Amino acid sequence: MADIFISYSRRDSEQALALAERLEADDFNVWLDRHGIDGAEQWATEIVEGIRGCSTFLLLLSPSSVESANVLKELSLASERGKRILPVRIAPVVLPSSFEYQIAGIQHVAITDYDAIIRSHQRGVARKSSVDLRKSLIILPFGDLSPQKDNEWFADGLTGELIGALSTLKSLRVLDHKSSMELRGVKQSTREIAQTYDTRYVVEGTVTKFGERIKIAASLIDIETYEHLWQDSYKGVMDDIFDLQETVTQKIVDGLKVHLSATEKKKVRERGTENAEAYELWMKADAYYSRHTKPDYERAVSLYEEAVRLDPTFANAYADLSLTYRVLYRYYRESTSLLDRAETAAEKVHELEGPTPQYLCAMSRIYLSRDDYEGALRFAERSIATDPTFSVGYDVLAFALQALQRPEDAVNAREEYVRLRENDTQGHFNYLTYIKELGTSPEIIERLRIAADKAIPVFQRHLRFNPDHYHEMVNLANIYSMAGREAEAIAEADKLSAIESLDAASLYNLACTYLLSHQPQRGMATLVRCVRSGFRHIEIFKVDPDLDPIREMPEFIELMHELEEHKEHHG
Repeated sequence: MADIFISYSRRDSEQALALAERLEADDFNVWLDRHGIDGAEQWATEIVEGIRGCSTFLLLLSPSSVESANVLKELSLASERGKRILPVRIAPVVLPSSFEYQIAGIQHVAITDYDAIIRSHQRGVARKSSVDLRKSLIILPFGDLSPQKDNEWFADGLTGELIGALSTLKSLRVLDHKSSMELRGVKQSTREIAQTYDTRYVVEGTVTKFGERIKIAASLIDIETYEHLWQDSYKGVMDDIFDLQETVTQKIVDGLKVHLSATEKKKVRERGTENAEAYELWMKADAYYSRHTKPDYERAVSLYEEAVRLDPTFANAYADLSLTYRVLYRYYRESTSLLDRAETAAEKVHELEGPTPQYLCAMSRIYLSRDDYEGALRFAERSIATDPTFSVGYDVLAFALQALQRPEDAVNAREEYVRLRENDTQGHFNYLTYIKELGTSPEIIERLRIAADKAIPVFQRHLRFNPDHYHEMVNLANIYSMAGREAEAIAEADKLSAIESLDAASLYNLACTYLLSHQPQRGMATLVRCVRSGFRHIEIFKVDPDLDPIREMPEFIELMHELEEHKEHHG
């Protein structure tokens, strides 16, 4: 059987044959239709067997191949058979949804990067002996069936608790909370969602809350067979909430036939509080916090404070109270009293639970806000030493290292965060931003391109489910330019430019996209539009290397004078 099956369009025969000959010269067994794949004989038995027997399905991407129905058929067959798919770019191309769906989350390689092609193939072969044996699970946001439709906060809280409990089990791979909540209200079917995230099992459910009375209905589905492994409903009052949650969690574990260690059994049963009223206030506070506005943060604070008044041993409420105080300080009011309150709440977590990663990260953020970067670093490093899988630890570590002007170490911390939170769009963008700050050497440019290629399918998947998230659309356009995929970057940027309601920050990033894609006039015009929309951060204009291509343009010089005058008059 062949090591590598090459799928290509007949119009790309020259590149396909050259690559095949080079691979064969290095003793790789290659399957390639030497006559091109557009002939009627393409679905002969030997082609199907070639795909079935290969280790790597190498897909040559070009404007011609993405228009080929035959290439799509071969890709679909490889995907159905679980083959390792390696997309190799011949030329810049905008993927149609049929291709995008099949290769979402897979890093692309340029055809000129022969070493990367070999490394990708060899890593795939090595991984065949170390398959991830964990069972994959998505817990979709529970629906609110309450009479007034005013208890979504309760449904979201229940979803989050289930995700938190099941994520602690080593035998499960559970989609993270943020990615799961972004699936609320999407148009795609449960099967499509599961296939996109390469997940076999899905939990769906609803909650009904009327006063103190509650009803929880849930089911566990095997997407491969579309069999309901378990489904049931439970009724009670708010005081029963902890028993109901524990019952649902245990039913999911039983349905998946997962064996729990003694430690895992203890974790699944853990309750942050025994006080149902305090718990309800905490869930409401989390809902307000997630709206990310000053009044909602302030409302969350009052609810967290009431929760810990009702239960002074509620560590999770203290942790969230500390975080919210610090957010208010960072974005709205630089009052030291807010940081003092944040630290007091964090110390309560320490008093109740000891030096947990949650406490250590809270202290790292507080020290960072106080400009004690060494202290922030010490707390961040302790959080990682306590739990190397706690992703937030790498986030705060990156901020501390950046503040200490240790850019390479900060990039490495961001890289580890992305490894642990592979679906986090903002995490990928932060990682790319940190890499850009390292400079413009060929090695750094290549590192940036590889990271951008990995981030692109994450953003594409997110936008497939959330097509109105303009911030992520702008970031994706920017990432296309970082990956050297200028045609796609400009195509995305042009679509976004037509959106009149785009905010100033998004317009700034859009201007950078045009400039990185060698479109100085469009970049300059978008930058002017950005300033007209209220963007006044002149210090960024002075230092951002993305703006270098237009610094000598009269329009840019005039814009800088305008910003200087605004700064003099408004401070």
